[in-house]
Order: sequence, then C-alpha cells, then structure tokens
Amino acid sequence: MQILNDSEAKRERQIFMLVLALVLSVLLWVLATLNQDYQMQLSYDIAIKDIPEDLFLTKQNSFSLEVNARGPGVDLIVESIRANR
Repeated sequence: MQILNDSEAKRERQIFMLVLALVLSVLLWVLATLNQDYQMQLSYDIAIKDIPEDLFLTKQNSFSLEVNARGPGVDLIVESIRANR
C-alpha cells in the first residue's frame, strides 16, 4: 500500500468534496423542482365487486376512470406509481 503525501491527500479530499457538493446540489435542485405544482392525467381501473346474489351482470365490461390531478410533483409521482399497480 502506497502512502500518500500531504499534497496528494489534500487533492483527493478536494475532489471528494467537489463530487459531494455536486451530488448535493443536484439533489436539492430535483427536490425544489418537484415541489412545484404540476398537472397530470391519471387512469384508474374500476372493478365491480360484491354483487348481491339477486343481481347479475349481463356484460363484463372493463371500466376505467380518468382523473386530472394537480399538485406537487412528488405527490403526483407517488400517485402515478400507485395507480399503475
């Protein structure tokens, strides 16, 4: 194992701090951007369940509900993932 002299150790520390600062700044930018309000269209599949025994379906159609949602980007991303399950 090679021992680094003071100038090499200082240089590596500076590079590490630069990379860390870059990662943190990108993370803060993403968080600030996603906190803005956005609008998106979400689609939910609707299933008919627990039909009483004295009723029956004549057709088995698939139903879906289209919703226009507006809110912070983080909330919309979470809801979009939940809707696509």
